[in-house]
Amino acid sequence: MTIDDTILSDPPDPVSVSQRIEILDILRGFALFGMLVIHLNNFTNKDHAVLGA
Repeated sequence: MTIDDTILSDPPDPVSVSQRIEILDILRGFALFGMLVIHLNNFTNKDHAVLGA
């Protein structure tokens, strides 16, 4: 059995709640919120929109 066979034979399972690192979930939430805030300008500001590619 090769390493590739081992990797393919055991699909990853979701981690249990006790194994999750809460601070990483919080950081991911802030990152997603930051991306939303930054990209809102693209949706609302038509002056910088590229029209007619």
